[in-house]
Amino acid sequence: MRILYVEDNPANVLLVKRVAKMGNHEVHNFMEGAEAIAKYDSIDPHLVLMDVQISGGMNGLEVVKKLRELGYETPIIAVTAYAMVGDRERCIDAGCTDYMAKPLPVAELVQVFERYAKSVAQSVPTPEKVATKETSAVLRTTSEVKAAPITDALPKIKEPEPIAPVIEVPVVAPVTEAPIVEAPAVVAPVTEVPAIEVAITTEDAPKEPVVPPVTPTKEDVNKAKDTEEDEKEKTEPKAEGNAPKK
Repeated sequence: MRILYVEDNPANVLLVKRVAKMGNHEVHNFMEGAEAIAKYDSIDPHLVLMDVQISGGMNGLEVVKKLRELGYETPIIAVTAYAMVGDRERCIDAGCTDYMAKPLPVAELVQVFERYAKSVAQSVPTPEKVATKETSAVLRTTSEVKAAPITDALPKIKEPEPIAPVIEVPVVAPVTEAPIVEAPAVVAPVTEVPAIEVAITTEDAPKEPVVPPVTPTKEDVNKAKDTEEDEKEKTEPKAEGNAPKK
């Protein structure tokens, strides 16, 4: 349950927050009435605790009157430190739902929070309630349709517009680049040349010309002797007083 507490006394705010925490309730505190009115929709409280004597331009009862004028029907409990005769009636006339006197008793606060928490739980729509509301709405709609003319109930159907034929586009497979393969170099085959053995024989060797022996004649022998003698004379020294031989 969300509780809006308009109070300018920190001690009272701390007490209310501790008691509310026992029942897992949220407490939103504002010190001035104008701020509480401005933030009311954002909080959307289930219960309002309003201090009658608050600071600011508006007192607590004026804030209550303004909330009722705006159409809010949330339960509002007036909290005041003055326990005088007629205070309860004055708070009820301003639009308050209930009245509590300060100092706030813890036991009474616990009972108040439990009582309003039950009323909040009962006001929350259950699945059964939602189903009942939906069923009644369907029954009302069905009866209205039965009562209405058939021509009015049926919606006008428009002729379907011609649909252009869908042309399937063939899916082209992605072109993948083939890897470049280098051709192997052509190597000429090596042919072995057979070794040729050449045998050289004495028959194939060139022959020297055969010179026949020459037999010297007598004249040749004499000439040879004369030539030898002439050579000796040239080489040997001449003796004194001896004439050369002829």
